[in-house]
Amino acid sequence: MSAFNSVITFPSAEAAEAYMSSVTPTGTDKAEHKVQIDVIQGLTLGGISLDQVAAAGHALVIDNGGCQKGRSYDFFTESQRAYGRHTFETAASIAADSVVTSRMTFKNLSGLKGRRSLTIKSDLVTTDKGVSYFIVEKMNEQDSGSLTSYDIESVMGLNTDIELYVQDLDKGVFYFLTSSGREYVLLGDTRAWDLALDMIRDNDRDPIMPRFKATLQTLSAEQARQFKREAREGSYDVAQQKLFWTVFKAIKNTIVPIIPQEAPQVTKATKTTK
Repeated sequence: MSAFNSVITFPSAEAAEAYMSSVTPTGTDKAEHKVQIDVIQGLTLGGISLDQVAAAGHALVIDNGGCQKGRSYDFFTESQRAYGRHTFETAASIAADSVVTSRMTFKNLSGLKGRRSLTIKSDLVTTDKGVSYFIVEKMNEQDSGSLTSYDIESVMGLNTDIELYVQDLDKGVFYFLTSSGREYVLLGDTRAWDLALDMIRDNDRDPIMPRFKATLQTLSAEQARQFKREAREGSYDVAQQKLFWTVFKAIKNTIVPIIPQEAPQVTKATKTTK
């Protein structure tokens, strides 16, 4: 992990927002998972946002000469980043005495909860019309906080190669063509995501995952029945998010951020004499 730390610098939330504002991918995503803690929520257990991970990973790609054949990268859509911003902002504002309601949840989560990765399988191709693209294979990582698996996207059971079109090669901005139009994405070096998740799971650094699970077990039988009923009769995603925030608010003040927090500057008052 020390080798990662020598090349990866996670920016502050404000610096990440400024960095990401130079490119704004937009679009849709359709993969879907049902997990106890999704990876976006998991980042809040380390006091870090998705934009901070994306900015660190994207900067590494640019600094290392851009995208290359045979390499795997994480990719970030604007819709997933919007969910990431919502989650980070909710984590920042929630308090131990907050009442968790549906207004704290993010709607239309299909495809936004997992880590998305791809592998570039070709050199850059340029058509006679001047359109450039890479052939890539997309992967989708599902993460429940302790178990991880990859599902290679397929059609009729066969792995599919798809085109990743170039929007701005120098800035590392690309897009997929979908049924609803262009889905803009940024690529990130996988070491940024890896480092963030490894640090959050590092119980020697901060046993936040065991604390989360232990706190989850303290919910009353009535609370458990209520969440199960909401998931069964209403929206699973809404019920899952409400359950997450119910546990999170109880342990928020115990979280040790993976990025060291700067001590506030104290200005010493100067006594004046008349």
